[in-house]
Amino acid sequence: MPPIIYNLLDIIGFILRVGGLIVLGVAFSFFTVEFFRKGQQVWMVQVAIFLGFVGLVIALSTFTSPGALGAFALGAGGGLLYKLAMPKGEKKDEDEK
Repeated sequence: MPPIIYNLLDIIGFILRVGGLIVLGVAFSFFTVEFFRKGQQVWMVQVAIFLGFVGLVIALSTFTSPGALGAFALGAGGGLLYKLAMPKGEKKDEDEK
C-alpha cells in the first residue's frame, strides 16, 4: 500500500483516541462527582472512587502519549467544572417542562 494510506490511518486513529479520552474524562468525572454528592453511603465507596480516578490518571500518564493525557484532562476538567458549578438540587431546564 502507498504510505499516504498509513498516514491517513494514523491521523484517524489519533482523532479517535483523543475523542474517546475526552468522552472518558467527562464520564469518569461525572461518575466521581455524582457519587461524592450522594450523602447516605459509607466512606469506603468514596475512597475507592477517588483512588480509582487517581489510579486512572497515573496509568494514563505512564502508558499513553501526552496528547491523549491532555485530552483526558480536558474532558475530566470540563466535566468537573460543569458538574460542580450546578447546585446539588438543581435540575436542567428540560426537566421542568
